[in-house]
Order: sequence, then structure tokens, then C-alpha cells
Amino acid sequence: MSPSVVPFFAFLITCFFIIIYKPFAEKVGLIDTPNQRKHHKGKIPLIGGISIFSAYLVVSFFSIEPSHTNTIFLICSCIMVALGALDDFKDLSFKFRLVVQATIALIMVYGADVKIDTLGNLFDSGEVELGKIAPFFTIVAVIGCINAFNMMDGIDGLCSGVTIITLLSIIIYNDSIPLTIAVPAVISCLLAYMLFNLQPFRIRVPKVFMGDAGSMFIGFMVVWLLAETTQGSSNTPPVMAIWIIAIPLMDMGAIMIRRLKKGQSPFKPDRNHLHHIIMRAGFTATEALVLILILASMISLLGYVLLKNEMSEWNLMLFWLTLFGIYTIGINHAWGLSKVIKKFK
Repeated sequence: MSPSVVPFFAFLITCFFIIIYKPFAEKVGLIDTPNQRKHHKGKIPLIGGISIFSAYLVVSFFSIEPSHTNTIFLICSCIMVALGALDDFKDLSFKFRLVVQATIALIMVYGADVKIDTLGNLFDSGEVELGKIAPFFTIVAVIGCINAFNMMDGIDGLCSGVTIITLLSIIIYNDSIPLTIAVPAVISCLLAYMLFNLQPFRIRVPKVFMGDAGSMFIGFMVVWLLAETTQGSSNTPPVMAIWIIAIPLMDMGAIMIRRLKKGQSPFKPDRNHLHHIIMRAGFTATEALVLILILASMISLLGYVLLKNEMSEWNLMLFWLTLFGIYTIGINHAWGLSKVIKKFK
């Protein structure tokens, strides 16, 4: 299949899977119903993520040259999507999810030899090689990225929109993209999902949600791609990974710190994420989506500009940590931050 046709094909096949999966989801009960934390209207099928992955499988078959690495990626992704779908059916304990996610990370490390071996010249004193702790570090990174993107799936279009910005950033940061993942095809799959999720311009299509199957697959795909594009002979320093996924990472970190300070489980759901704070300030969900996507784009672009202006990796990390500190203070003073944001309404 011609590379120029792949994105268009990916878009259409994703729409096809959403349409055919919808009645099946309603029949088996793979739906999301409103509750104390979820304020949407009606019962919404949780098939967006399954449709995105199904479309990617088809695209892979027709357009990506088979390789051992891509096969391992697809196997790991299948397990991840199955875990997410099971979690959509019945809320699984976070301990079980973490065990499965760690197992998938081990397959990624030892099955495909995709891991984080180095932190780059992080301390301006030469390459920081991880050596024997590389597998453990990679497992932590995989679990962190998966759950960061999972937590982003709080309002329509947010997780998919942030992921598109992330993938575009990876393309911009790198001169070449490994063939193990067809990035433009994934972006097209996400755009097709957003058509059904956001229903822009009052387009009359059935509304669907991504579900944990989608957000977990996306998080895994992103961390795999970042591991491939920031290690070895890559021209992108490893520290830039935290700039590329800044908003998901900052939001997860700040929320977990807030929960721990309150004596709660860091995995306990709540309504204190950035999008909740913006909406409490009087903005609509759509306005909150646009603001967060702009913020994610600006941070990623800032990182790129600083990198191209030859800022040291140590200073890039310090700058990012400063932004994270500001973000954490804001999240930990959610009501005060809401009042500040409200002034810009």
C-alpha cells in the first residue's frame, strides 16, 4: 500500500470498526453509564480504543513490513487492549493492572530489546548509562506513561488530542521515525475516533468513548516510541521525552502528590485534574479541551526551541522540573487556581 494512502485508509477503517462494534458493545454491556464522577448523558459504548487498535492491526498487515520488533509490539498491545477492555467491563484492582503492565514491559525489554539504557548527558559529565537497572527503569517508565495517558481520558477528545500532539512532537523532534509504528496512521485513527467522540459541527454519528482499552494502548504505544527515538544513535536526548509528554506526566504526578498528602491512595479517582479545575472556573468542556491542547503544544514547542538553542540536558531537566513544581502547586491549591483561571473567562 502506498504510504500516501495509509492515513486515509486508517481513518476509514477506524470509522468502520466503530460502526460495527457499537451494537456488539451495547449487547454485551461494554458501555459507560453516568455516576458520581462521570456526568455525561446516556449510556455510551466504550469501543473507541478497541476500534483504534483494530484499525492499526489492519493497517500494519497491509503497510508495515513484518519484523520481530513489530510482532512483539503487536503482541504486547493485544494484551494491553485486553486488559483495558476487561477493566472497562469490571473495574480491576490497581494492583492487578500494575502486575499486567509490568509483565508487558518485561516482554518489551526482553522480547524486543526495546528499553531505556541511558539518560543521556544529563548531568553534563558524560553519558549516564543505566546498566543493570535499565530493565527496572523501563518498567517504571512504561507503567508511568500508561497511567499518565489513562488519567488524561477525563473529557471528550482530551486523551486523543494530547496523543496527537505527542506524536506530532515526536515527528518534529526526530529526523526519522522507526517503521515499527506507523505514526501517521495512528494519528488518522485518533482523528476518526474524535469524529465520533466529539461529534463536531453537529455531525450525526453515534457517540463513543475510548475506554481504558484505548488510553492504555495509547500510553504503551507512546512510551515504546519514545524509547525507540531517544536511545542509541537518536538525535533526541532522553530528557526530551518528559517535554514531549509534559501535560500527562505533570498532571499524573501532581495529582498523586495531592492524594498522598491527603493520606489517600495515589490511584484513587477524583475530580481534581486540570480539566476539572478549568471547568470549575466556568469554562465548558470544549473550552477546557482547547486550552489544555494549546498548553501541551506550547510546552512541547518550548522544549524543542530550547533544545535547538543548545540548552544543556541538565538545564532542560531543571527547567522542566520548575514547570512541574508550578503545576503541582496549582493542582494542590485547586480551588484557588480555579479562581485565578476564572478571571480570564
